Amino acid sequence: MIKYDFDYHPKFLKECEDLFKHCPNFKSDFENFKDAINANLDMFNHNLPKKFIRVSNRGYNIKLPLFKYRYFYCKNGDGSKLRFIFLLHREQLLVYFTEVYHKNHKKDLDYKRVEVLFK
Repeated sequence: MIKYDFDYHPKFLKECEDLFKHCPNFKSDFENFKDAINANLDMFNHNLPKKFIRVSNRGYNIKLPLFKYRYFYCKNGDGSKLRFIFLLHREQLLVYFTEVYHKNHKKDLDYKRVEVLFK
């Protein structure tokens, strides 16, 4: 089985800490989500199914595929409205999480946060 490593933007980790307060099972649910990403990448030959939405870079200098996942369900709390943003580096077998947010609190992802990674 192909196994991707995971890394995190420092602001992503802070956002996760805030979610722990509202969803006590967030940590275990997030671990299950990462396992699902690995399983999907293995099953689909380093690609992700359509439920992982490939995001346009909108003219920003983003050199890796950027994805949004909209179907995260937390066992406790209103987790179904969480959005996870991550980069996929297939050559290094790395998934890099850049952002997590509740769709009612933010309209779209922070492209500038991602673009800074490529400067």
